[in-house]
Amino acid sequence: MVSGGVTRCLLELALASNAPNSLKSLALNTLTPILLSSIPNQTLLSTLTLAPLIAINAHEEHPNGGFVRLPQRPAVVALVMDVIEGDPTAGGRGLRGRAAGVNLFEVGL
Repeated sequence: MVSGGVTRCLLELALASNAPNSLKSLALNTLTPILLSSIPNQTLLSTLTLAPLIAINAHEEHPNGGFVRLPQRPAVVALVMDVIEGDPTAGGRGLRGRAAGVNLFEVGL
């Protein structure tokens, strides 16, 4: 999965995209058994850096709203932030995504 780029794509979809919350949580749930069974996939998660994409409301600086990339951060940090704060595109209310993120920690990161 690592050599084919599937794990990285799932991580970026779940943690650094503007995909709907339901799709992000499905990506995290798909990653759980992949990470459980593979040390190289766990290593990828611990070394990958991402620039999460967040939705912004319209205001003076961005009159039409849109999306902004946050600074680069480790994928594990992005995962912890999603679990604690919730998905910013869902207004922090996405419990399904939070539960899927917690599931990854049960893998034994």
